[in-house]
Amino acid sequence: MHDDPILVLDTASPVVSVAIGCDGRIVAQRTLELRRSSEMLLQAVDEALDEAGVTRVELGAVAASRGPGSFTGLRIGLATAIGLHQALGLPATGLDGRRLLARAAAEAFSSGRMAADPEAADSAAVVAVDALRGEWSSQRFRLGPAPEALERAQLRSGDELLALDLPIVGFG
Repeated sequence: MHDDPILVLDTASPVVSVAIGCDGRIVAQRTLELRRSSEMLLQAVDEALDEAGVTRVELGAVAASRGPGSFTGLRIGLATAIGLHQALGLPATGLDGRRLLARAAAEAFSSGRMAADPEAADSAAVVAVDALRGEWSSQRFRLGPAPEALERAQLRSGDELLALDLPIVGFG
């Protein structure tokens, strides 16, 4: 049995991502700069769908990052997801951007692109997104196939982040 393809949009960071997932893996993806996302997002969606061999009506769902991140970027991604939901009757949801970044960090550690042992019981990282005014929206996660939040999200200064003495992933 095959899962229906899912369209995932992350428009919160400086690098906008569009991905088509099916059967637990990414089958097509595109990236573009945030400042071009409002004019290029639907084109990137169409290109990813073409690469995956999927039409919009064959999608099973759409998901978009709900932040934290660029306010304008979030509006573009969430509005696009809602538009596809309404136009195609697709189930739609918002995804926690910090959890997405933690998952990407876990994959980078497990692939060896970043130095850490994601299988170690105490392997953790801090996800941080610039909240401006010298603060970072941050959260500690235990890494692994399904990253586990070790605390609620909170605002920290740069010095507080460094004092945690953990790998830091994110943007800003």
